[in-house]
Amino acid sequence: MLTEKAEYERCWGGIPVLGELLGNKRIPDHYYGPSSVSDNEFKRVQRLMKIYILIHENREEIKNMMRRSDLARPQLRRELEWVSKALGHAAQMFAHECEQVEQVARQ
Repeated sequence: MLTEKAEYERCWGGIPVLGELLGNKRIPDHYYGPSSVSDNEFKRVQRLMKIYILIHENREEIKNMMRRSDLARPQLRRELEWVSKALGHAAQMFAHECEQVEQVARQ
Protein backbone atom coordinates (compact mmCIF):
# COMPACT_ATOMS: atom_id res chain seq x y z
CA MET A 1 0.00 0.00 0.00
CA LEU A 2 1.30 3.42 -0.93
CA THR A 3 1.87 6.12 1.63
CA GLU A 4 -0.18 9.29 1.30
CA LYS A 5 2.93 11.11 0.04
CA ALA A 6 3.63 8.38 -2.57
CA GLU A 7 0.02 8.47 -3.74
CA TYR A 8 0.20 12.27 -4.05
CA GLU A 9 3.48 11.96 -6.01
CA ARG A 10 1.95 9.36 -8.34
CA CYS A 11 -1.00 11.63 -9.08
CA TRP A 12 0.68 15.05 -9.20
CA GLY A 13 4.40 14.36 -9.71
CA GLY A 14 4.37 15.15 -13.43
CA ILE A 15 2.23 18.27 -12.97
CA PRO A 16 3.58 19.89 -9.80
CA VAL A 17 2.08 23.37 -10.23
CA LEU A 18 -1.41 21.90 -10.67
CA GLY A 19 -0.66 19.61 -7.73
CA GLU A 20 0.16 22.60 -5.57
CA LEU A 21 -3.04 24.32 -6.65
CA LEU A 22 -5.43 21.34 -6.63
CA GLY A 23 -3.75 18.48 -4.77
CA ASN A 24 -5.44 19.10 -1.43
CA LYS A 25 -8.91 19.88 -2.78
CA ARG A 26 -11.81 17.42 -2.46
CA ILE A 27 -13.70 16.09 -5.44
CA PRO A 28 -17.35 17.16 -5.05
CA ASP A 29 -19.62 14.50 -3.59
CA HIS A 30 -21.91 14.33 -6.65
CA TYR A 31 -19.15 12.49 -8.53
CA TYR A 32 -19.39 9.66 -6.00
CA GLY A 33 -23.15 9.15 -5.86
CA PRO A 34 -25.48 9.51 -2.89
CA SER A 35 -23.87 6.82 -0.72
CA SER A 36 -20.67 4.85 -0.35
CA VAL A 37 -22.24 1.87 -2.13
CA SER A 38 -23.57 3.95 -5.04
CA ASP A 39 -22.15 3.49 -8.49
CA ASN A 40 -20.05 6.42 -9.67
CA GLU A 41 -17.97 7.63 -12.60
CA PHE A 42 -14.71 6.32 -11.16
CA LYS A 43 -16.04 2.81 -10.62
CA ARG A 44 -17.69 2.73 -14.06
CA VAL A 45 -14.47 3.72 -15.85
CA GLN A 46 -12.44 1.23 -13.81
CA ARG A 47 -14.88 -1.61 -14.58
CA LEU A 48 -14.94 -0.73 -18.26
CA MET A 49 -11.14 -0.73 -18.44
CA LYS A 50 -11.03 -4.11 -16.69
CA ILE A 51 -13.53 -5.54 -19.19
CA TYR A 52 -11.63 -4.06 -22.14
CA ILE A 53 -8.29 -5.46 -20.95
CA LEU A 54 -9.79 -8.92 -20.43
CA ILE A 55 -11.36 -8.84 -23.89
CA HIS A 56 -8.08 -7.67 -25.40
CA GLU A 57 -5.99 -10.29 -23.60
CA ASN A 58 -8.43 -13.10 -24.40
CA ARG A 59 -9.57 -12.09 -27.88
CA GLU A 60 -8.51 -15.40 -29.47
CA GLU A 61 -10.61 -17.34 -26.98
CA ILE A 62 -13.55 -15.05 -27.71
CA LYS A 63 -13.09 -15.47 -31.47
CA ASN A 64 -12.92 -19.25 -31.06
CA MET A 65 -16.17 -19.27 -29.10
CA MET A 66 -17.80 -17.11 -31.78
CA ARG A 67 -16.77 -19.69 -34.41
CA ARG A 68 -17.68 -22.77 -32.33
CA SER A 69 -20.98 -21.87 -30.75
CA ASP A 70 -23.99 -20.93 -32.83
CA LEU A 71 -25.97 -20.54 -29.60
CA ALA A 72 -23.54 -18.20 -27.84
CA ARG A 73 -22.57 -16.16 -30.90
CA PRO A 74 -25.56 -13.76 -31.01
CA GLN A 75 -25.41 -13.01 -27.28
CA LEU A 76 -21.64 -12.67 -27.32
CA ARG A 77 -21.87 -10.31 -30.28
CA ARG A 78 -24.48 -8.18 -28.45
CA GLU A 79 -22.29 -8.04 -25.36
CA LEU A 80 -19.20 -7.08 -27.33
CA GLU A 81 -21.21 -4.37 -29.09
CA TRP A 82 -22.39 -3.11 -25.67
CA VAL A 83 -18.77 -2.90 -24.49
CA SER A 84 -17.79 -1.14 -27.71
CA LYS A 85 -20.57 1.44 -27.24
CA ALA A 86 -19.63 1.94 -23.59
CA LEU A 87 -15.99 2.52 -24.60
CA GLY A 88 -17.17 4.95 -27.28
CA HIS A 89 -19.24 6.83 -24.71
CA ALA A 90 -16.25 7.01 -22.36
CA ALA A 91 -14.06 8.22 -25.23
CA GLN A 92 -16.58 10.97 -26.01
CA MET A 93 -16.70 11.96 -22.35
CA PHE A 94 -12.89 12.17 -22.20
CA ALA A 95 -12.76 14.08 -25.52
CA HIS A 96 -15.25 16.60 -24.13
CA GLU A 97 -13.22 16.96 -20.94
CA CYS A 98 -10.03 17.40 -23.04
CA GLU A 99 -11.72 20.30 -24.81
CA GLN A 100 -12.71 21.81 -21.46
CA VAL A 101 -9.12 21.58 -20.16
CA GLU A 102 -7.77 23.07 -23.41
CA GLN A 103 -10.19 26.00 -23.06
CA VAL A 104 -8.86 26.68 -19.56
CA ALA A 105 -5.29 26.49 -20.89
CA ARG A 106 -6.04 29.03 -23.65
CA GLN A 107 -7.49 31.64 -21.28
